[in-house]
Amino acid sequence: MNREQFENQWVQVRAAVKDRWSNLTDEDIRQINGRYDQFVAKLQQRYNITRDEAEAQLRSWDYERAPKTTYLREDQRQTSDNTLGKWLLGAGIPLLLLAGYLAYENSKSHDQVRTAPQATVREVVVTETPGDRLISLNIRKALVDNDQITTNLDNIRIVTSNNTVTVSGFVSSNQERDVILRIVKENSGSKTVNNQLQVK
Repeated sequence: MNREQFENQWVQVRAAVKDRWSNLTDEDIRQINGRYDQFVAKLQQRYNITRDEAEAQLRSWDYERAPKTTYLREDQRQTSDNTLGKWLLGAGIPLLLLAGYLAYENSKSHDQVRTAPQATVREVVVTETPGDRLISLNIRKALVDNDQITTNLDNIRIVTSNNTVTVSGFVSSNQERDVILRIVKENSGSKTVNNQLQVK
């Protein structure tokens, strides 16, 4: 490559020049900036060679056969960064929203699994007034004192609220269910009994 080719094709050859003469720094390339004499001086300095040797290396170098490495100019890097930014705005945010929605749905399904009714049902006192709570406790005491009931009473739920006693849970037989309902009715006063007992 001669002086004229070097100076006229600098923009195209500068990356290949950096590849071919790797001792040249990025700062050297910036300072050369297509100036033939500056290039020869930098070759002399970095490779400790004479001017004639530096010019001979450049003349014998066949740019067309040199391996090509693509280096982005600063403005090309900016465009590349903008493209990524546009992608993130265009596709990335919807993907993040979708991932968030799926995580939310997944957590809801886990919550539903965790809060599914358990086989063991206990009294719930949250909705009971003190008077309602006393009725529920009296019913439970009467059930515990009865010898005919073989079901674990921890599996029976008794809630008194709004003039209604609700009994739920699992019992071992129809006869046991009938005994429990009789005891609940006897100890609930004038309250309505809501039977939700199930036979296993």
